[in-house]
Amino acid sequence: MFFAAAAMNVLLFMAILIRMPVTAPSSTLPYLDLMKSMWKLVRDHPTLRRSSVSGGLIFGALNVFWGSMASLLALEPYHYSSGQAGLFGLSAIVGIVAASWLGRLTQHYGIKLSYLGTGAVLLAFIALYFGGAAGFWWLILACATALDIGNRANQLANQARILALAPEAVSRLNTVFMVTYFTGGALGSALGASAAEYHGWPGLAAAGALFAVCGLISIFHSRRAEKHGPRWAISHFVQVTAFCGEGACSRWVAERP
Repeated sequence: MFFAAAAMNVLLFMAILIRMPVTAPSSTLPYLDLMKSMWKLVRDHPTLRRSSVSGGLIFGALNVFWGSMASLLALEPYHYSSGQAGLFGLSAIVGIVAASWLGRLTQHYGIKLSYLGTGAVLLAFIALYFGGAAGFWWLILACATALDIGNRANQLANQARILALAPEAVSRLNTVFMVTYFTGGALGSALGASAAEYHGWPGLAAAGALFAVCGLISIFHSRRAEKHGPRWAISHFVQVTAFCGEGACSRWVAERP
């Protein structure tokens, strides 16, 4: 299997060399200066920060599932082999086919598509929480498909937003996004593995739902901040902090003997 994957990568590399058009670099900065300039992009573009966090959270939710699904399918009531569990990966074909359709939706709905994608991810984990251990293989397949499409929709919506920020720095913008994206994925894999080990399907579903809910909050905060400006974001943060602090003080006073 690994040799087949390596051979396919070689063929893909050759196809890229032959078919991909040659493009001139848009910047003449040395490599180290280019790396340093990414920090400036992060600092100057709040949308880049917010979209990267949103993308990382939902990709983390996806990896909660795929990082632990095979080990749970090996247990009761499924008793699937690694090969049988791997067949669930074919669900990604639906997402690949739907990519162009999702791209057109992104042009019409923008960040609203993130709500749709994240909602699909959250619903999939709710279904896994209640039905993951029931032994229904079709439910696992349906949830895997919903997770892939939901993550893909969120990724496309966020990337479309950030790549429009600075056309002369598209590669660097995408670098920031993808580093955050895969950092979220790694965190999701780690948390999902621990949750699945101790709590099975409900633990996996709860961990994934946590990432999805945080993603929804991030998207909502991003929309409100863009609509009302950075002052709203700062004011909202202060209000939430004050509210939480007031609640903590009230509980402390109430619990005092």
